[in-house]
Amino acid sequence: MTSLYQAVIFDAGGTLIGQDDPLGFERQLAAAFADLGASATAEEIHSLMPKLREEARKRRERIGGWSRTADEEKRSVLWVARFLLENLGVLEDVEAKAAAIFERFAAGEFISLFSDVEPTLESLQRRGITMGVLSNYAPFLERNLGLLGIHHYFAFFVVSSLVGFEKPDPRIFRLVMKKTGYPPEEILYVGDSIADDVEGAQRVGLGVILLDRFDRFPEAPCERIASLAELIQLFS
Repeated sequence: MTSLYQAVIFDAGGTLIGQDDPLGFERQLAAAFADLGASATAEEIHSLMPKLREEARKRRERIGGWSRTADEEKRSVLWVARFLLENLGVLEDVEAKAAAIFERFAAGEFISLFSDVEPTLESLQRRGITMGVLSNYAPFLERNLGLLGIHHYFAFFVVSSLVGFEKPDPRIFRLVMKKTGYPPEEILYVGDSIADDVEGAQRVGLGVILLDRFDRFPEAPCERIASLAELIQLFS
């Protein structure tokens, strides 16, 4: 059946940017920490992720956001680095080590593409689908997507740290609607977060699919896919 969607909008981190290896990011961080004299395994870092997500949620509620400006995004990344270092028992020169991690993040060291991304984008492009990116991310998102070789697939980019508000704020989704020129029922949003992506898109009437690569959300309140490649079935 042919889809009524004329545009597909993607989240970036965890949707386009990431690794097929569930511990891939943790392995990168472990190597970066080792360079700074902080010994930790990927498994040790991974074990901290549930606590990190919960503390990050509380912090975001307390201060009102995570990446609404470049400065706020930087402070958030530094907070994550400090949290991990301190919870790994690294107490010496934590600020300097966190700053070094941020600089490596800002330089694009920790970015990679999921293997299903480029084939899916190529297929959607051949079908004439308008594509864009909407992400809570640092100002250098477009540069990173260029480094990864996929910038040219997208007609536009809406980045929280450049527009002053972040998902799930309805205003940032309305910016997407304006840029596409399509009514909400003809726009599909694809992301990996229920709170930011699914609930945010649903509030403004967009179609939404949750990308759940590692089967974390079996009770998701929307359609769920395990790979971006499954999107192609909508446009066959």
